[in-house]
Amino acid sequence: MSITTDQHFADAFEAVCETIPANIKEEISRLTEITQLDIDTSISNADLARFEVQKKFGTSAKHGLPLSEEQARNRLASSRGHEIDWIFFRNWCLADGWLNSEQIGGTLDIFHDPLAKEMSRRTVSNLFPNAQISNE
Repeated sequence: MSITTDQHFADAFEAVCETIPANIKEEISRLTEITQLDIDTSISNADLARFEVQKKFGTSAKHGLPLSEEQARNRLASSRGHEIDWIFFRNWCLADGWLNSEQIGGTLDIFHDPLAKEMSRRTVSNLFPNAQISNE
């Protein structure tokens, strides 16, 4: 039996969507939108990294090919999906829902908690149906 089909998970999902703190919702919203400026900045940063490697090791040093817009968008989508997962890892748990600042200081960050990842995925899909991220 999958936890995601359990009524406790369904109840927690409903609570997550209803009680999401404004600052967390705003941060997730920001992360779900990828702008042309974000893409251009990503491409520029990759170009700069390539330039720095070539400056340090010579022009024959290989540090990947220039990024296309699609590659930059895909990288951003993946990276931001991970950032949203970390919001859940640090700020939410099944038993308590969204944690307050005192609770956050007393918890352990559980890296790649599958339950938090699933709650993250479902919450983004529900609250931000046009999200441009990949949080699979």
